[in-house]
This record gives sequence, C-alpha cells and structure tokens, in this order.
Amino acid sequence: MNVDMANVTLTVPTSGDAASPVGRFEQFHIQGRQVRYVHVPDDVDMMAALKQKLEELQGSRGQSDSKPSGMLLLKTRQLREKILRRKEGGLLGRGRPRQP
Repeated sequence: MNVDMANVTLTVPTSGDAASPVGRFEQFHIQGRQVRYVHVPDDVDMMAALKQKLEELQGSRGQSDSKPSGMLLLKTRQLREKILRRKEGGLLGRGRPRQP
C-alpha cells in the first residue's frame, strides 16, 4: 500500500523518547514495501473516509469511459469557435480572405 501525505514533518529518533525534526515537506510519498504499519487517530472515521474515496474512484472511472473530460470539451469548443470565426471572416473555403 503506497502512502501519499501532505504537510509532513520528518523526524528521526534520537536517544530516549525524543525525536528531532529533519525537514518539512508539502508532499511526501512512501512506497508500499517501506510501510510497516499505519496509525490512524481515533477521531478519524475510517469507514466514512474509505466509502468516500471508493465513491470518488468509482465516479471517475465511470466518467472516463462514457463522457469526455472537461478539458477535452473546452479545447473542442475553442477549436470550433476558432473555425467559425475564420468562416465568418472568409478565411476558410476559398483559400484567401474576402475582399470588402
């Protein structure tokens, strides 16, 4: 299980119970083979979090198969508008612009 985290403070154990901070990271990724266990605080409802993530994943898979992405729609619209502007200006179809 890969783990992705945000706003991470990396610490290194020192003698005794103290740990000294080494660095802060906005994004941090740990490969699954390095994960031994994950401690989840008691105030986190894991079932609700897992259900929400599952719904997000199922929703994104369903959309990608049946509907084009928003970016694709936007680029298609922009291209269509550009072609229409050229047609209206007489730039398409005859090889040269219309003379007024």
